[in-house]
Formats: sequence, structure tokens, C-alpha cells
Amino acid sequence: MEAVKSNSGSGLIETVRDFIAADGVEMRVGIVDIDSIANRDATAAALEEAKDSECDLLVAAAFESDLEESASPSDAILQGSPCSAIILHYRPDHVPEGEDIMVGVTDGPHDSVSLFLANAMTEVSGAQVTLMRTEEATADEELEVGKRELEQMIRDASIADPDRIRTEVFNQRDLAAMTESMNRHALLTLGANAQDSVRRLMRITSNPTIAVIKRAPALRVLTGGAGSDWIPHLSPSDYTDLVQGLRRGSRLSTDFMVMLTLAAAIATLGLLQNSAAVVIGSMLLAPLMTPMLGCGLALSMSNAKLAKDSTTAIVVGFMLALLVSGMVALLTPGSELTPEVMARTDPNILDLLIAAASGAAAAYALARPSLAGSIAGVAIATALVPPLCSVGTSLAYAELTSAWGAWLLFTTNVVAIILGASGTFRLLGITARRRATRWRPSVWVQRTVTGLAAGALLMAVPLQLNLLKHLEGVKPQPNSFPIAKLVLDEVHRYVAEVPDLELAFAGKPASEFSTADVVIMLTSPKPLPRKYARDLVRIVRDTVGDQELDVVVHGLLEAWETVDTEEQEVPPEGKKEAK
Repeated sequence: MEAVKSNSGSGLIETVRDFIAADGVEMRVGIVDIDSIANRDATAAALEEAKDSECDLLVAAAFESDLEESASPSDAILQGSPCSAIILHYRPDHVPEGEDIMVGVTDGPHDSVSLFLANAMTEVSGAQVTLMRTEEATADEELEVGKRELEQMIRDASIADPDRIRTEVFNQRDLAAMTESMNRHALLTLGANAQDSVRRLMRITSNPTIAVIKRAPALRVLTGGAGSDWIPHLSPSDYTDLVQGLRRGSRLSTDFMVMLTLAAAIATLGLLQNSAAVVIGSMLLAPLMTPMLGCGLALSMSNAKLAKDSTTAIVVGFMLALLVSGMVALLTPGSELTPEVMARTDPNILDLLIAAASGAAAAYALARPSLAGSIAGVAIATALVPPLCSVGTSLAYAELTSAWGAWLLFTTNVVAIILGASGTFRLLGITARRRATRWRPSVWVQRTVTGLAAGALLMAVPLQLNLLKHLEGVKPQPNSFPIAKLVLDEVHRYVAEVPDLELAFAGKPASEFSTADVVIMLTSPKPLPRKYARDLVRIVRDTVGDQELDVVVHGLLEAWETVDTEEQEVPPEGKKEAK
């Protein structure tokens, strides 16, 4: 800004202006606009002003007494600030010595902002930054790991002059060394997640002003506003590695074709052998997931060449796997599809959701180097090659219905993975907007995404019907439901008083084809008089209190043979009866 917006609080404004002029701030950073706002609630006024002015950074001071309050103004600013914020905890009547800044790394989400702001301040003042962390170390090798973590953090932050930043790693038990190092700095910055440590640090240190820093919240993720900082965007080095890796892996190459051929052969043999372990092994070998993720990245970045290379690799890979699986199935003796094949010929809507989640997980894991080990699990969850080989095997066995089902599963996986990966890359900030100030999605990107989304919706209809059919077919259905205990006790009491009469069954029919409310079945070694049926109908109706109740009584006559066949003499084989 270039002008003072208000004349209120002129005395305070003049004091601040004199301080800035004496310190030479304007000469180093340019024009400084000073304003005062009259409000009974200073915290609310500061947050409202930060929101209205769309500022990038809010700086506030906190008294030592704030640390004793359960709901201090500094807490309110950290929680409600619409932008990045710094809370300075200063000591009364104390002027810190020196100009160097220490950044305490706590492995929290605010560390990157702390380093960025500290480096920006030292670029103006010419001071140095010390990046510090603690390790629960018992050996020098563990301290070396912590140092490498700090060096990686500097690389990820793309610091223009890393020589101005030094690193220090302390054993967390060496409190004296840490305190001595902190006292050599004028400012100590911590992420907001370490706010609870401020009181202790104020007690053990004597020189530095302690600053608590938080980064902006997620407000406008999809529009690319400042709120997207909450999404863990890639560092320049990770961004370069990701794009380079997917470009290489998405090209149609000899390595791609060899690995896919072997994976398809192993998958087909595993399907024919009905071996789940072999099929899972083929999932880990197949490189077909990479060009699909490349398609997702191409849509996110509007990269037509990457989209062309990825699509070519997918199409050629599909034809190659289909050819290999068909040939292996024809050369292998067999007449019926195994359960492993049949399991991939009846997809449902759950497979579509699994593929979409797998594509998103694979994209996120590739973008975060620390999660690279998750890719194997994603490959198993998605299972691209086995459905494709099930298509070739079904065609070789002339099972066209099964081939169509396996093809639908493969197509579902492809569409969902590309859409899931593309959406995840966009959320991670990997878009053409990253490389251009004025950007809008290309027409081909809009048409491709629309086509894929429409295809997913069209496939969702038969997939949902398959799911409903499956649930209806496997859902257990009882033959009957129990009747009330009071009714059952009365029936048992009646049957117990009649000789040679047994109760075989009493319950409510579960079948929709039966109109009876209660069915009773009796057994006896001799014919039963109908009086028993009338008595039981009356007992049930009276007990329930409904004379219109439909009660059906069945009588089963026991018809065992009167001759015991075990005691009957059986003539030896071939022996003639005496005449």
C-alpha cells in the first residue's frame, strides 16, 4: 500500500513510524503502510481485517500472561487466521542480541512455512538461518539421519541461497547444548503444532524471541487460492522426479513390452492353475499401471504429448496381453474356466469404486516419495492384468459371456484409475497453472474428462445391477421365523398331554409364497384325529388374541418298517434256498 488509510490512533502510528524509520526498514523492504483500527476486540478486528484485505501474512504479539490463559488471543489468531500467521512471544524490557534466526523442525505441517519466512527475513537483513531438530539418538549415525532430513527439507523448499542456512541436530537429552545454541539467535520459530512448548522454551532460554508460525488453512483448494497450501503440494525436486518418471514409464518401449508379456503369461498360467498366489505375483510385475497414471498426469497438466504416449502404451499393452493370454490358453490343455477366471467375469459397482480409489492412492503415493512402498499394494488392489488375461482365456475357450464380463472389469479399472489419478494430481497442484500465470484447460482435456466421466456413469448402470443381483443371490434367507415364546409354550403344553404325539415344527413361514401366519407340524405313529388340529388353531388364536389368524396344522404319520432288517437273516451269496 502507498498511503495511510486512517488517522485514528495517530499517536501510536507516529510511534511505530519513528521506530521503523530508526531501524531503516523502509530502505530495505520498500514502502510500509501503517494503520490503526479502533475496536474493543483487537483479535476479532485483526482477523476481520486480514480477511477483508486478503493479506498473505498476519503478525501479532503475545504477552507472557497469554501463556497462562486457556483461551488466549494468540490461540484465537492461530485458529481463525485466514492466512499464514506469526505470533511473537516477547519478554518485557528485553532486546534480543544479534540477527540470526533459528527454525525448530518438529516434523509438523508448518515447518516449511517457518523455513520460508525465516529465509525471506534473512534475505533482507543479511543474517543467517539455523535449521535445528532433535533426535532420540544413541549413536552418531542416527544424528546423521536427522541432518539428511534437514538437507532434504532445504532442497524441497527450493532455497535460492542454501549457503545462508546451516543445520544443527541435537540429542534430545542434551538440553544444555540446545539451550546454548538457541541463545545465540535473536529469533526462534516453531510450527503451530509445537505451541505447547513455548512456555518451557521461554523459561530455559534468555535471548531469543519465540515465534509460533502456522500456514494458511484450506479454503479454496480447487480454485488455486492461498488456501491450497493445506494440500501437500510437491516440492520442485519431487515435481521434477514425478513428471520425469511417468514420462519414461508411459512410453512404449522394449522394457515395457517384455515385462508385460511375461506378466500376462504368468497371470494366464495362474488363472488356469487356479492359483491366487501366482496371479498376485503377476500383478506386481505388470507395468500397465504406469501409463494409466501418465494419462491422469497428462489430463492434469494439459500435456498432449504425454497423453498420446500413454494412450499408445495402454492400447498396445492391451493387445499384447490379450494375444499372449489367448495363446497360452490355447496351448494349455483344459476344457473349463477355473474359479480364478470366473471371479473376474462378473464385476459390480464396488470394482469401479475400488479402481477410482486405487488410482488416487497410486497418484498420491508417487507424488510423496516417502509413500513409494505403497505402490505394490495399489497394484494388487487394482489387478489390471488378470482381468485382461481372463478376456483372452475366455475367448480361447469360446466363453463369450465370460469374456464380456472380464472386459467390462478391465475397462472399468482403466477409466476409474485415470479419473482418480487426474483428480489427485490436480489437488496436489500438478497442473499447467503451475507453469503459467494465465491458464485454462485445453479443449481436448475438457472433452476427454467429460468422455471418461460419461463412460464411468454408463458403466455404473450394469455394474450396479450386477451388485444387486449378487446381493440378492447370496443373501441368506431363513425358511421360517420363530413364534412368540408364550405361544410356543402353550403348544408344547398341549402336545405333552397327548400320548404318541410329537411336535416337529412351529413357526412363521418366511417364504412370500405362503399365506399362513403360523405353521405347526405334528408327528405320530398312528393317524391323528382332526380335533388336535382344531384345538391347536384355537390355542394359538386365543394366545395371540387374533381370531382371524391363519394357522395351518400338518400331521405326519410315522411309517417305519415293522421288520428290523439288521436282524433279518440274509442268505449267503450264491447259496440256494432249501426246498
